[in-house]
Amino acid sequence: MIYLLDANSFIQAKNFHYRMNVVPGFWTWLVQKHEQADIRSIDHVYSELTKTTPTPDDLHNWSITNKHFFHGSKDIQIQQAYAEIANHVVQHSIYSQGEIARFLSGADPWLIAVARTIGAVIVTHEVMVPNNSTKVKIPNISRVFDVECTDIFDLLELTFAQLVLGTEADKQAHY
Repeated sequence: MIYLLDANSFIQAKNFHYRMNVVPGFWTWLVQKHEQADIRSIDHVYSELTKTTPTPDDLHNWSITNKHFFHGSKDIQIQQAYAEIANHVVQHSIYSQGEIARFLSGADPWLIAVARTIGAVIVTHEVMVPNNSTKVKIPNISRVFDVECTDIFDLLELTFAQLVLGTEADKQAHY
């Protein structure tokens, strides 16, 4: 199974649960699993993570170092899937023009299009919202297009990941 990470999976990991200087094993696990062709993301997520800023953060630098983790989305089938997703969102009766523009200007519809095209599962921290919500969310749109979603915690469990504390010798070697 292929898993595609949403930008928020990286951002929340960096900001909360798996801070890069505290839990480097998480970031190593991502790269190792990618090399086994299980976990990856897409070029549009890469663009979100590497936006030009005056002071790039650790995630920005990690993304640049691991650019191979982020695959292209220029395939004609992906483009066609994106068009279907965009048409669905634009024609939805509840979404405001601003919310539609926000959703379509980011990586989310591309992520769904790629997942649909290659049969991948999207890894996101977004959750379903009620059908009458004015928010456009990945899980809601994914459901319409038969794309499965999970979160990073479930992915860790599904891949039998174990983030284990190092020994005292490991700590000394790190410093």
